[in-house]
Amino acid sequence: VAWRRAAMRHGAVAATIARARLAALAPAFRRWIEYRSLLRARSSTRRRADAKFEAIVRRTVFRAFETWHDECENARVKKRRVTSGTARLRIRRENVLKRDCFLGWAASG
Repeated sequence: VAWRRAAMRHGAVAATIARARLAALAPAFRRWIEYRSLLRARSSTRRRADAKFEAIVRRTVFRAFETWHDECENARVKKRRVTSGTARLRIRRENVLKRDCFLGWAASG
């Protein structure tokens, strides 16, 4: 039947056109996929770098805090050892002065 043959031919033409379009788009599609995978790799590298930096910062801050805590403990022990009231007053005055200086410096921005 003529119309069926024409329809088949039309189908074959449509398939050929689709195949040609796909062949034309394939390089661009491949490039897009490569670009996406590159982006993903970059972002994972960036995430890893961020995590590493965060860990370093956290460790540094924790060590600083530990040091500060130890120094406070040592000062407390030293304070206990100071028997003279005058010496204790002098130490307190020095500490107040240090604290005020630090607070002034911190407030100066």
